[in-house]
Amino acid sequence: MPSKQGGRKRIVKPRSIRWIAGIACFVMFATSSLAIADTSTDFHVRGKATVHYVIDGDTAILRVSDATTWKKLRDLALDRQRFTGRKLNINRNFSVVNGYPEMKVRIGMIQTPESVHPDKDRITKAGIIASQFAKSVFQGDHAYFECWDIGYYGRPICSVRTPDGDWGKVMIKNGHSTYWTKYGTHPFDHEGYLAAARAR
Repeated sequence: MPSKQGGRKRIVKPRSIRWIAGIACFVMFATSSLAIADTSTDFHVRGKATVHYVIDGDTAILRVSDATTWKKLRDLALDRQRFTGRKLNINRNFSVVNGYPEMKVRIGMIQTPESVHPDKDRITKAGIIASQFAKSVFQGDHAYFECWDIGYYGRPICSVRTPDGDWGKVMIKNGHSTYWTKYGTHPFDHEGYLAAARAR
């Protein structure tokens, strides 16, 4: 409905409407683009480490060879903590022990049964077997890791390869996990993981 000013009707011209609509579209586009940029978590951080301790079938503590790489992943975890507003146990997942930078990593693309959990009812015999197997194969190995995300609990999501093989593929081939694609396929080695699943 036209507004009244000084007794006269003020008519909005079509050109003004187009200009206002254009500004509104620009603001919507800029806002949505910013949101997309803020939620993007894709990265690719590579490095060398030693598998210092196997926690269970899909979680380990890596002793990282290069402190700069360790800090880069820690900073990414801090960024995720700021973005989510949740505490992500940064100091538990990233620590320096006797001068060595260490980080707790979640092996990507697998999901082994639980062997360590606050809820004792979730611990299974299959989880204990998977954990023991991973320890016998990987603990103490020199490793090459590739990480691409920070998980829900603040741990880097990584693939870990040692002279004994790719951790995820070895666990799949030996029946301790499926190729777990709930959150997407492997970003660098999808075909290799499909082959491992077929080889079970």
